[in-house]
Amino acid sequence: MHETRKGEMAALRELPFGRYYGGVDTTPLFIHLACAYADRTGDMAFVDSLWPSLCAAAEWTEEASRPTGFVTYQRAAESGLSNQGWKDSIDSVFHADGRIPKGPIAQVEVQGYVFAAFRGLAALARRRSEGDRADHWDSRAEAMRAAVERHFWLDDLGFYALAIDGAGEPCKVRTSNVGHLLYVGLPEPTRAKLVADQLLSASFHSGWG
Repeated sequence: MHETRKGEMAALRELPFGRYYGGVDTTPLFIHLACAYADRTGDMAFVDSLWPSLCAAAEWTEEASRPTGFVTYQRAAESGLSNQGWKDSIDSVFHADGRIPKGPIAQVEVQGYVFAAFRGLAALARRRSEGDRADHWDSRAEAMRAAVERHFWLDDLGFYALAIDGAGEPCKVRTSNVGHLLYVGLPEPTRAKLVADQLLSASFHSGWG
């Protein structure tokens, strides 16, 4: 689920949804959360009970990334959200000249979540003595890391693009979305420092985060 809404407007369907599932990032984040839970608690019995669902989520993530190499979204109905990441307002993804990109859209932080999901699953698979699966998911994580570094990095900005649109054009704007790559440990060290320095600079102290 991406979000839920309650109250009179939702009950009377004046809003198009009470529960909304249009979230491109919820599947890899489900995997990432399960891996973090296992690391924090050591509760492998609970992870074992989730394992079929985690494997199904991994299969969906792989399938979703096959056309472009990245997990993307595109609104399927007019009642759906235009942008289906954590910043889901209609103008939250844009080009430097103000154009709203056409889908399918690959947001940078989503690819970071996918990287973290596969890397975490590989570690869990090794704890379960499933070496072949672990090797496969390690390979998928590294492939995503390399693809983000190759396609999202902007030498002229010393930063990662917010997104890549359906025409393969990067959205060359600096946004806090890129900080999520630091959280999952995807960038190589030199680029990570360039990004961190900019995120902590005065230009990002907007008053709105």
